[in-house]
Amino acid sequence: MSPRPERGARTGRSRSGPRRPPARPQASARNAELLAKFETLTPDTAPRRFADLITVPELLLGVEDRRFEQTTPIQSAVFDTVAAGHDLVACAETGTGKTAAFLLPLMQRLLQENREREGSARILVLAPTRELAVQIEDDVQGFGYHTSMRCAAVFGGVGMDMQEQALKAGVDIVVATPGRLMDHLRAGIAKFDGLEILVLDEADRMLDMGFWPDVKFIVSQLPTDRARQTLLFSATMPEEIMGFALEIMRSPKLVQIGSRNAPAATITHKAELLGRHEKTAWLARFLRRASGPTLVFSATKRGADRLARDLQSQGIRAAALHADRTQQDRLRAVEGFKSGTHKVLVATDIAARGLDIDAIETVVNVEVPFNREAYVHRVGRAGRAGSTGTAITLVSPDERQDMEAIADAFGLVLFEDAHQELVEAGEQVDGPDGVTPIAPTEPAPPRARRPRRPRGTVTAVATPEADAPAPDSAEGAAHVDGEPGEAPEATTADGDAPRKRRRRRRRRSGPRAEGVEAAADDAPPSGGEDQDTEA
Repeated sequence: MSPRPERGARTGRSRSGPRRPPARPQASARNAELLAKFETLTPDTAPRRFADLITVPELLLGVEDRRFEQTTPIQSAVFDTVAAGHDLVACAETGTGKTAAFLLPLMQRLLQENREREGSARILVLAPTRELAVQIEDDVQGFGYHTSMRCAAVFGGVGMDMQEQALKAGVDIVVATPGRLMDHLRAGIAKFDGLEILVLDEADRMLDMGFWPDVKFIVSQLPTDRARQTLLFSATMPEEIMGFALEIMRSPKLVQIGSRNAPAATITHKAELLGRHEKTAWLARFLRRASGPTLVFSATKRGADRLARDLQSQGIRAAALHADRTQQDRLRAVEGFKSGTHKVLVATDIAARGLDIDAIETVVNVEVPFNREAYVHRVGRAGRAGSTGTAITLVSPDERQDMEAIADAFGLVLFEDAHQELVEAGEQVDGPDGVTPIAPTEPAPPRARRPRRPRGTVTAVATPEADAPAPDSAEGAAHVDGEPGEAPEATTADGDAPRKRRRRRRRRSGPRAEGVEAAADDAPPSGGEDQDTEA
């Protein structure tokens, strides 16, 4: 076991990259204790035909329009449980079809009841990002195209007027991000007096993004005088989520598909070892040879913009996607990526949530993800719905230990020397101090230290004119271990130096002082470059 760092010790990334939060423990006694309180189901995950599950003809038409024929394992596992009205926590890998797993049985139930629409929505779905909210709304409209069901998406980045009109007109399903929904709740616009079903989608990401207090507040505002079905879907299951689920659910059931907190088995993993300054060159070379669409993850918003511009300058069709871009720009970037206008989408973790694009073949992490959960979410964008995919992580020497921890956790053997690949291709890139080596080099011999001289003695500095006679005047004296240009103190007859007197430094004047000040003006300002630490 590695020793625990002392108090105040620096953790996370090195100074050359953004700081990272500490990784959340994957298993603990508390985790096992919480799991024991759920009724764990072991359902049949064999594929089932939607024609056998969907009994409402209009809903089945919408499903067939979207070319859904057979269920994925998570859809097979939870369909009957959700349709029966049970509270449920479902844990499955990203890209396995969790959205349809809860939407289709819930929509069928509402259509079968055939109740007249009231002023309040009957289903509330909370999602962490605008992209995911828009995707869920699109799924509702697609599945319910031949029905009378109405859905409204509520998220930030756009005006509230259109959302207010939709909420007041009455809808069956509200899909919302926590922050914007709180605005509508405080304004008295959103009303959930008749709410029957609450769904928390991508719950672990809402926790990671700091939305959990907002989620708890929203849940506290929902009516408690009537029975409510609560569903929670997530790719990972931290303790905070399990504890909250036990607080708000009645006799909750638990379904886990695949290995919990692990990437899908259909994904091939690689880690390319190279210098930090070589990453853009390697990525551009890789993208020029890649055939399919590629999703690239950047740790920061500025980094995403910068990388997209660098790729565009090399003739690669790339677009950036992050929270600081306008909603219109984000939608254009996603639509361009889906249609093939953009071959590459450079995104941050938050913005990439909800990207439901089956055609993504490759995911590239420009930096090592913050923790294992982040790695699972990122690489899950490839290999969706059982298809194969590739996840590549670019690892600089200071990130190797973090990547090895992720690889060990999932049993991956994936390291390759991308630096050598660039060298052989003649495309290596030198950094400020030369090419960063991947393998450790032999340490340089220690520099010889000059022996310390006795206090008060004079040490002359070597000059090109070593054979020239020493000047007689103090102004022409050689530099000593004190102030430049200062004459050495005289010694007594027995060789002992007199005690130094402390004296106040005077401001120099004349040509020599002016030269020193000019040199100081030309010196670069102290301090390093601004680190990009945006979330």
